[in-house]
Amino acid sequence: MPPVLRGSAKESSELAQAPLDNNAASNETLSTVPPSPRPSSPPTVSNRRSDGLCGTCMRGLGRRRRKKVKEEVGAGDDAQTLAEETVLSRDAERVKKGVLRGDGRNGFLSGLTKRKRERPAKLKQPRVLNTLGIARCSWMSALPDSAMLDELYIPGSHETLALHYPLLSSLCQTLPLTTQLSLGIRFLDLRFNLTTKCELWAYHGLVPQGRRAEEVFAEVYRWLEGAEGRGETVIISVKQENDTPPDLFASTLLSLIQSTTPLASSPPNRTPQSFWYTENEWPRLGDVRGKAVLFCRFAWKGNGLHPVSWPNDQHVAWTTDIGGRESLVQDWVRYSCSFALI
Repeated sequence: MPPVLRGSAKESSELAQAPLDNNAASNETLSTVPPSPRPSSPPTVSNRRSDGLCGTCMRGLGRRRRKKVKEEVGAGDDAQTLAEETVLSRDAERVKKGVLRGDGRNGFLSGLTKRKRERPAKLKQPRVLNTLGIARCSWMSALPDSAMLDELYIPGSHETLALHYPLLSSLCQTLPLTTQLSLGIRFLDLRFNLTTKCELWAYHGLVPQGRRAEEVFAEVYRWLEGAEGRGETVIISVKQENDTPPDLFASTLLSLIQSTTPLASSPPNRTPQSFWYTENEWPRLGDVRGKAVLFCRFAWKGNGLHPVSWPNDQHVAWTTDIGGRESLVQDWVRYSCSFALI
């Protein structure tokens, strides 16, 4: 039986065709290729590469990925095992994501799997609630009850009650409260000072605005009960303008709400909850139609919505946590009024 030759395919074919005899030339020709020892067991087919990596394991991988695996694994006795484990761990994650499918052949997932086409995920389009062509006085009435209040762009007025200007810098508005509501304003920035008689008066800093809190709330109640406000809601933001203890300020405010809410108006047996929403989470629009939503901008964590932060006079919008949800706020004062000194 001729010996097993380990040489090129060309040399093997030429030697196979040469006649075997006992002359010196033939023996000299055969001796040019060193024979290998006869294996004690049937030879096994191996696809191990010269760099120590499994050819089947690396088949089907891209050039960059093959290079990366080689660099991470390196050469050595355990290179094939490490390469297979590396590919296994990577492809297992990709199978979970639906990029690869495994067929279980040869015990690992590599070039033996077919790639699925990676399609871009369809983004959920935000719901657009259009209010064009709707009267400003009742624009909320055209929105569905299921709309969350914090999902709406709500127009507001800075220093809603700052209509009096003993100082030029204290004037912020030129229209009264009811007119602002009829024009579509739904966020009222009310700032009160607690006096020594435990009364809440409207202030802008140190400048009094000549109105008590119960008068302001009564004006809001009348508008909500009217034809324009029945399907609307008004967010009433209350800010403390002096250094009174926040607990005393809050208790005075809640007592005022309890005592001034019109309980006898139609329908009968109304309670303060019929006009006010005082929970600490954003409501749905359908739950607060015809109501005022309490918004507290002072150091108190009781009833009402509480923003985590509220910087003053920002030229850009910012986000803050309100009622456990991230909200976008822009409180920008634009100084566009001109004054004629007489």
